[in-house]
Formats: sequence, structure tokens, C-alpha cells
Amino acid sequence: MDFLTAPLAIVTTVIVIVILVVAAIVFAIMLRTWYRTAGADEALVITGKAKRDQTSTIKVVSGGGLFINPFTQRAAKLSLRSRSIEIKPTAQAENGVTVDVEGIALVKVGSNPDLIRRAAERFLSQDRAIEAFTTEVLEGALRGVVATLTVEKLMKDRKALAEQIAEGIEGDLERQGLVLDSFQILGITDQGGYIEALGASEIQRVHREAETARIDAQRAVAKRQIE
Repeated sequence: MDFLTAPLAIVTTVIVIVILVVAAIVFAIMLRTWYRTAGADEALVITGKAKRDQTSTIKVVSGGGLFINPFTQRAAKLSLRSRSIEIKPTAQAENGVTVDVEGIALVKVGSNPDLIRRAAERFLSQDRAIEAFTTEVLEGALRGVVATLTVEKLMKDRKALAEQIAEGIEGDLERQGLVLDSFQILGITDQGGYIEALGASEIQRVHREAETARIDAQRAVAKRQIE
């Protein structure tokens, strides 16, 4: 009898172990599927409803994780990293000169949950649209500002020009959940040679002033010698 019960006990033990192993694997898979995490530079956006009696909502988790209901909820990640956007639109200055203004911007989805929700509503399924939207807004604002200034004023203070453009688009970006980290004007050029002529005349003016200062100094020295 012992010879018969011993193999049965072994088989039962093996079956129990197999069942436990399978259950552990299934649990691990379910845990991996149901528990979602977001890194420090991204946000986890959960849409849908957690319970049957709840209305559909958008929940945001940054730098953490939570369990989701795969039957009633969907989870997607939205990057919070800064994006470098280069622009070089053609614009017309107040005095009628057509110029090419090269600039670079750093833009990102805001870290505030409200800003993340706004960005998720528009950009969650089309992440690259952030660059396209920001480029369109920047170029439109730049053309509007350039049209109010002469080329001489544009060349005088690029930093002030960049700040004016940045302030002008801040509200438009924020309504879409975006934040402008920085914007800089890299260069201003034209195809007609107007800016080059300005540079040449400026060099001539500096040379004239330097020559005048040299002559005045020589006269002052000669006067002191005479005295």
C-alpha cells in the first residue's frame, strides 16, 4: 500500500507546485499589465473610469505609478522633456526690408497636472504635433513683431526682440499645456544687402569717430606744449 500511495503523494505535490508556479507567473503578468509607472521626465495619463458608477476622467501621475483597470481604463505616457525647435521664417520689417530671422526655442509640456491634462487632450496620440504647433505659433508671433520694427531696431537689441516674442506667445502655449523654457534670436539676414550696408556704414562711422578723437588728442597735446 505504501508503494502505491508514495507515487501518488509525489504526483500531487508536483501538481500543486506546478499550479503555484503558473499562478505566480499569471499574477506577475497581471501585475506588470495593470501596474503602470512613469519616469521622472514623463507623465502617465490615465483615461476612462475606475468604477462603473464613475464618470470618465483624466488622471495624471508624474514620477510614480498606480494600478489601472484594463477593462475600463487606458494608460499612455507623455514626455515632459524639453524639445529644441529651430525656426527661420521670412518676415518684412517696418521699413519694407524682407529679412530672415533665425531662432531657437526650448519648449516642454508643463509639469503642473492641469497643464499635462491640457496637453494630453491635444497631443497624447500625436506627440510630434507639439513641435509643429510651437513652430507655427513662434513664426506667427515673430512676423507680427518684426512688422512693427525697422531693420535698425531689429539689429540693435536681439535679446529684447526675443523677449517680446516669448511674452506674446506665452498665453497661446499655456492654453495647450505647453511652457516656453527659452527663446533666442541666432541671426538676422537679408538677401538685398541692406544689413551689410548698415554694417559698412557703421564701420565707417566708428572709423570717423576714432579719427576725430585722434586729431582732438593731437591738438590737445600741441596746445599743452605751446602753453
